[in-house]
Amino acid sequence: PSTIDQVVMKMMAFSNNYTANQILLHTGAQVFGAPGTLEKAVNTVQTYTLKQFKGTHIRISEGSGISRKNRITAAAMLSVLNEFKPYHHLLEQEGNDIFKTGTLKNISSRAGYINAGQTSLYPYVILLNTPGKSARRMGEVLQRILLSAHE
Repeated sequence: PSTIDQVVMKMMAFSNNYTANQILLHTGAQVFGAPGTLEKAVNTVQTYTLKQFKGTHIRISEGSGISRKNRITAAAMLSVLNEFKPYHHLLEQEGNDIFKTGTLKNISSRAGYINAGQTSLYPYVILLNTPGKSARRMGEVLQRILLSAHE
């Protein structure tokens, strides 16, 4: 038996789209009853995001993250990161960068936190739709700038 933290941590580390979608379906079943359906799941997420993130634009059509119908603005993702901060330990970490990436054809994204000290987690969002541009490289530049300002 795994806790939801363990499932989410593995899902994040291995970018398991199937698991992400199953968690979404389970959420819909928890709120609206079995069986879990995509309609119930999407309704659950849309209701939550409208209530929790007023004035932000988030549209979810499925849970794997690979549909181009899923939409989120950088500002909305920043709101999500601010709520997710207590769970940042579930994300992948390389040095001072705590993050999750996303890639579709001609789209590169990276969102997470730069750890600039024991109590300083700075959220960031990079969403690129320019072919050949790397969210990873932009994240590295952002990290250098922030960390040099903290020295």
